[in-house]
This record gives sequence, structure tokens and C-alpha cells, in this order.
Amino acid sequence: MKQAIVVILFCACINSFSQDTISFSHKVSCAFTNMQFQDGAVRLNDIMSLELGYNRSISDVVSFGGYVGFGIFDEWYKEEDYSSLSFEFIQYRYSAHYGLNCKLHILPIQYGYVPTRFDLYISGNLGAISLLSISEENISPERGTYFKYLIMGGGSYYFSKKVGLFVEAGYGRSKYINGFCGKYGLNIRF
Repeated sequence: MKQAIVVILFCACINSFSQDTISFSHKVSCAFTNMQFQDGAVRLNDIMSLELGYNRSISDVVSFGGYVGFGIFDEWYKEEDYSSLSFEFIQYRYSAHYGLNCKLHILPIQYGYVPTRFDLYISGNLGAISLLSISEENISPERGTYFKYLIMGGGSYYFSKKVGLFVEAGYGRSKYINGFCGKYGLNIRF
């Protein structure tokens, strides 16, 4: 019963906030991202990054854009024995993240217009991650540039006409990334 009341109140809030429509075609975002880092079956510390993104609305339902970012990760010395595998932390290293982004906005499909305060969407990123580790044997991760994709669901809440907060969660895949990815930050639309 309590769950039904919460769902009804949430839908009423969305409906009341979405009575006015505002048309913004450009969005700039600043986001903090974390991605699970893995070397084979061993899960190590997450890769953290700060990203700047841009999206332009093609229609009320679809937007395209790109992103660039700068990250930090742990560099490990990998020691393999006949019977075991061990990792020893060496130091922090840097990474560059860049690529393209596409979003499918769900609320305009459901309501027929663009809501003012809320935005729910499905996001897909295709890009690359450049890991700037030292180039020696038995170092994890290996230095190089690797293809990366992310599939995420997200939502934004705009507390003013132009500024809002967003959160995204989903799945990412690359040579050293396989699993949960999270992103949150600030949106500015104009």
C-alpha cells in the first residue's frame, strides 16, 4: 500500500512539474565518473575521472554529443607464480577519456511534450580510454588506447530553468573495464 502511494505521488509530481514546456537544444555537463577496473578475473580499484560533455537535441526524443575527460587510476606490478597471481601497488597514473554520446529521452515519448523539471533517458557512449601507465612488462594496466562503450540509464532534475543535477548508472566495457559504471554531476542547458 505504501509503495502504491509513493508511485502515485511521484507521478503527480512529474505531471505537475511538466505542465510548462521549455525548449532548450544545448546541454553542457560536468560529471564525476567511476568505472570498475579489472585485470582478468581480478578486480582492482576503480578508475575515477572528471568529464566535460556536450549534447545537442536533434528532436524532443534524441540528442547527440561528445565528451572528454581526465582520470586517475592505480598502476600495479603483476607477479605471476606457477600457482598464484599477486598485485603490488606502484603509483597513481592518469588516463584520458573521449568519445561520442547519444541519448534517448523517455518522458517526451510518454507525455508528448518536453517536461520542464525532469528528464529520464537511456544513454550510449562509444569512445576510447588512453591509459598512461609506464611501458614495462608485468605492469597492469598496459599502456595504450582502448575502445570503450557504456550503456546507462539516467535522470536529471532541474532546480532552475537552466541548471540541474543528474545521475546515471549502467554497464561499461573495455579491455580493463567490465561492469558497473556510475556518473553524476551538473547540467546546464541553453
